[in-house]
Amino acid sequence: MKYIKKVLDAIYIAVRYALAAILGFAIILTFVEVIRRYLFGKSFVWSEELMRYLFVYVGFIGGAAAFREKGLACFDLVTKKISSPKARKIISLVIDLGVIGFSLYMGIKGVQVVGLPSIARQTSAGLNLPMPVVYAAIPIGFFLMVLFGIENIVTILSRNGDEVED
Repeated sequence: MKYIKKVLDAIYIAVRYALAAILGFAIILTFVEVIRRYLFGKSFVWSEELMRYLFVYVGFIGGAAAFREKGLACFDLVTKKISSPKARKIISLVIDLGVIGFSLYMGIKGVQVVGLPSIARQTSAGLNLPMPVVYAAIPIGFFLMVLFGIENIVTILSRNGDEVED
């Protein structure tokens, strides 16, 4: 179990560094584009498209990271309102199982979409990027949520007593 926890910790750290790098690059690119557009009247053709795809990745992968650190507000609101530790534990398990089920379904559907021949033959207009690379954000994000959800369930079930981490 400790080995799996270390692997998931490493994945989580890699995800956080990737998100920080993507957002840092997006900020720099936005700054450069503002300067180019207003001072020189020119703009990179591909920058808007790249920004859009980067934010899609940040959304899906960042959602998985937020789920791991219990940073999704709606789940927190539900469990904070319940005073019984045993009921909170049960609600947390039900929420995590629901998230895992939904994420598994969406991850599988995402893989199916990425594998469609019509998607595989497409490239983006500005970057000439293969569209499966863009669409891969969906299964990556959802499968990360599945991994982190399983970790949450194992953590909840392995605790002594009825305490649930906030």
